[in-house]
Amino acid sequence: MARKKKHAAHENHERWLVSYADFITLLFAFFVVMFAVSQVDSNKVGRFVDSVQIAFDWGVFSDQGRQFGPEAGRRGEGNRFALVPRYGAAVGERVRFPVSPVPSQRAAQVAARIARMAELRAHLAQALSEQIGAGHVGLVESDRGLVIRLADASFFAVGSASLEGTAKGRLVPVGGQVAKLPNPVRIEGHTDPVPIRTSIYPSNWELSGARAAAVLQYLVAEAGIPRERLSIAGYADLHPIADNGTADGRGRNRRVDIVVLDVDVAREEPGDPARAPAEGPAPPAPPAAPDAHAEPAVRPASAPAADHAPSTL
Repeated sequence: MARKKKHAAHENHERWLVSYADFITLLFAFFVVMFAVSQVDSNKVGRFVDSVQIAFDWGVFSDQGRQFGPEAGRRGEGNRFALVPRYGAAVGERVRFPVSPVPSQRAAQVAARIARMAELRAHLAQALSEQIGAGHVGLVESDRGLVIRLADASFFAVGSASLEGTAKGRLVPVGGQVAKLPNPVRIEGHTDPVPIRTSIYPSNWELSGARAAAVLQYLVAEAGIPRERLSIAGYADLHPIADNGTADGRGRNRRVDIVVLDVDVAREEPGDPARAPAEGPAPPAPPAAPDAHAEPAVRPASAPAADHAPSTL
């Protein structure tokens, strides 16, 4: 039986199109990735790097490869800067974005601060239970420390910064408890956005500062707290804690906060001795300008008498 003659396979001369299409697709993907990288928000990248450092510090990951950025070659020192692209920068340009250093003791410090605040809050909640139950005082934990919040309506009349007799009586237990603490204390006055214009308080700035000063004066004069531990601030209506669109919200925003600063936060205060620069010898005072009417320091010697020496000052 005769075999069928095999026909030669047709050669496809367009196979290169497949490789070319793959190359164009990869090239397109490459430029899309490059464009996306150029739009990175440096603030978000910095926060991401900082979060990863904190995760390492809490032991979420192993210590292998803990370092990031240009400081990675120094083992155990943590990161100081991260190189990130800047929006609108030239191709390849990078900026040094500062990343908050996270020391190895950060986790222990945070845990200790939380424990201190919880213990302090429990102590004050028990000591001020009557004032808290009546709605005159509240306790709030914050990053700075424990806030003893004084309700405006319980201590001040409308548009006034004077502590009346009843208000002073409500401050007695508060001042007694604050006086027992070694922490620095900042007294902050807050108001609502309703404008005020009187001869004494031209704006809410003066009213909030005056109310904080009134509480400070009471703590110094009646509770015996040293002035070195106290400071005041007036924030007007810039830091609300409730909606100013309702009367109840505005009432909550009118307040005086007694902030018992945590010891770690207190180290950053201007008055902290640890932050004060070393004082050297005082520079010599400049010579005073001569005064034509001033009496000379040395008087000219008069003719000596027989029984008197020359007079000098």
